[in-house]
Amino acid sequence: MRFNKDGPNIPDTLLERRDAGRVVFLCGAGVSRNSGLPDFYTLTKKVVEFFDPPEDSEIIASFQPWVDWKENSAENPTPQISLDGIFHLLQREYGRTEVNELVAGAVSSHPFSIG
Repeated sequence: MRFNKDGPNIPDTLLERRDAGRVVFLCGAGVSRNSGLPDFYTLTKKVVEFFDPPEDSEIIASFQPWVDWKENSAENPTPQISLDGIFHLLQREYGRTEVNELVAGAVSSHPFSIG
């Protein structure tokens, strides 16, 4: 079975085993790349821009190395705080529900525009 015209052909036996709870699919971070969803960096950037924290905030200080790294990774070291860590800071500052709702909207089938 193909779920879309360019997708892989998944054998029916594998889908039957999945339905029976005998198979788990593990997907890498790139699985959504062709779906039009933002990558994790872009999603984080949009959420940071939406909340627009002060320039002297811990959020900006932690996220700026990612921006610098994306612009010129050859000259900038890999950021020390993960993007998950940035989301933790956002949730701590602006509320878990508010951040999660924004992310859910951004990755839903009918996303609202953020940023």
